Amino acid sequence: MAGLSKGELAKRTNLTIFKTRVKDKKPFTLVGGGEVYVGFKDAKLNKVFLDNIKSTSSFDAFTKTGLPTYTARSESTIALSKLYKDFEFAGRAQQGTAKEDAQLAELQRMIEDAKKEMGSDSINVKLATVIVNGVTGAESTPGTPKSDFHLLGSGGKEIAWISHKDGLNEKAFGQWGGVTDVAGEKIANHKEVTAFIETVQKLYGDTMPRATTVAREITDKELQHMAVYGPKYRQNYSRDNCTALLQGTITMKKQGTYYIIDSEGPSHKNGASLTNGYTPVLMAMYKGDRTQFGIKGARFSIYPKGGRRVSEYI
Repeated sequence: MAGLSKGELAKRTNLTIFKTRVKDKKPFTLVGGGEVYVGFKDAKLNKVFLDNIKSTSSFDAFTKTGLPTYTARSESTIALSKLYKDFEFAGRAQQGTAKEDAQLAELQRMIEDAKKEMGSDSINVKLATVIVNGVTGAESTPGTPKSDFHLLGSGGKEIAWISHKDGLNEKAFGQWGGVTDVAGEKIANHKEVTAFIETVQKLYGDTMPRATTVAREITDKELQHMAVYGPKYRQNYSRDNCTALLQGTITMKKQGTYYIIDSEGPSHKNGASLTNGYTPVLMAMYKGDRTQFGIKGARFSIYPKGGRRVSEYI
């Protein structure tokens, strides 16, 4: 996993991307696994930090001390090279993002065609049975929230949010969501999550065995729903409480005065429970390039039950 450098930040608009991510408090992936926020929790200190980054040469001041970083539980410093050069800095889309972009482009085209058909600047839709009126377009949701893309209303206002998964079944995508601070404090600090992590730590110490995947059923429906729809589940629909979950190719067809936005794979409106192979469960699996919660080679997540072969339920 390649890390960031002054040279990389000098390319394209990478310095702007870096500063925007710090300003918006979006996470950075670490080389070797894990995630942190760069800057300061305190808004005033964070602004001073950003104001001092005027060019790539500004990073020279952090050569010895390291960049300030923080998580929900701690503050520290880190070398720039320890921050992973992810797809935004590489100037290319990851495979999953590329597929989402293709679906978004098709959704945008279908909305434009529907507006022309109606002779109107907007259309009314049913998104996985949720009525959304006055849709003018769709765009990608920036950063790393639960929403992949959202529907737009008058004035470019975000009015509905979509979490999109690839494929047609539970084996076709990676996970429902993570369990670190980045997933949200309500998930990271949930008693079922922390208990599962402690059990895995007791079982394997500081090294996850190769070819090992362990899991545990989630008893709290609230935790399941937060993993699927976002950490702000039960609040108003938003980037972190998606209106709907769609899987696979997105479809649109006219039904009366509404256009039905659905998908070839399963679709679910916010609050619908995921069952059978889609049931969210806690998982810890061997990933050679990861280290999470002090266990080398371990990756923790909330995964669809039928998404991969499980060695043992613990």
